[in-house]
Amino acid sequence: MEYVTLSKDNINHITNRNTMICMFSEMGAEGNPGMIYFLVKNNTEVLCYQGNYALGEVNTNTLKRKFSPLNSFMKSESIKEYQYEYLGSGHHLFINNDIYIDFKEIVGDLEGADLYDAIPNIAEDIFIKQSENNFKNYNLIWSRENLNNQKMGTFCEYYAKMALASYGMSVYFSEVDDHGIDFVAESKKGFLKFQVKSIRLDSTRYAFVHEKDFDITDDNMYMFLIILSDGEHPECYIIPATAWKECGQNNIFVYHPNYKEPEYGVNVSDKNLAKLKDYRIGLIINRLM
Repeated sequence: MEYVTLSKDNINHITNRNTMICMFSEMGAEGNPGMIYFLVKNNTEVLCYQGNYALGEVNTNTLKRKFSPLNSFMKSESIKEYQYEYLGSGHHLFINNDIYIDFKEIVGDLEGADLYDAIPNIAEDIFIKQSENNFKNYNLIWSRENLNNQKMGTFCEYYAKMALASYGMSVYFSEVDDHGIDFVAESKKGFLKFQVKSIRLDSTRYAFVHEKDFDITDDNMYMFLIILSDGEHPECYIIPATAWKECGQNNIFVYHPNYKEPEYGVNVSDKNLAKLKDYRIGLIINRLM
């Protein structure tokens, strides 16, 4: 494992999304007072970012801004997306929900100082285990050079169809893009029309559809948005076209009428990504079935 000293140049590498485990020690903690460790995953490995806020190596306000569970902890608020455990002697642990089950399995009877010392190795073991499971069926490196836009579009359209079919929805395939409609599916509301769009977080945060192909007054028109991040399965969102009636009320859904071909777009910043949770496929599908 590579150990990296936290600095203003690399602090942006720390996010809620890619941090597997965070260890935080109080100013008066035994052993390593003021130390903070972030076990962060990238495409191929786990990196350990470390710094001592007691020595001024890293600013606590910056840490709280970049890693919201730490901010919530210091404010005694509920911590989202992470499990919290106290290791004793002033040492605290935040474990990403995505790895918590594997974490508890690997930890076993370890506790206290023994657990503290073992955390980096545990993070690596979890990364290897989950990577092996993820790569059994299909590629999860969406930034591959030979995975061009056309191939990605083909994959995402089929993935969207199969995702809906997995919930028991009847999906009707078409080999021809009919006026901006990639496919239709049958629901209790009748036939729904879908435009499939994808965003690869390593390269873009924006997806759009042309105005001529997307009637925002049509209650049966939807964007099926697929968000891709290396090493992770696709995240699916079903957004009704009517959501773009709110253009100007937020910075998620936008309208560009002055473009050569006017378009409706969706901005997926880290902040907006959290707001998009209302459109997760599992929530919307229950309303449609």
